[in-house]
Amino acid sequence: MLPDLWEKIGILLAERRMVAPRQAYKEIEQKHDTLFVCARAHTDMFRENNAQVAKFAAMLTRER
Repeated sequence: MLPDLWEKIGILLAERRMVAPRQAYKEIEQKHDTLFVCARAHTDMFRENNAQVAKFAAMLTRER
């Protein structure tokens, strides 16, 4: 199962369809491990939050 998952993640990264907040990268870079190596190879996936993303994240937090 995991090899299939990593393959799909690789496809999303290659197609630039996977994104994450810039803050996630800042946290990942604190450890120089395998995840950091991968993140560093795909820094363009890390984006600054805009108002729409912040509003959606706040909504998700309230629903918990």
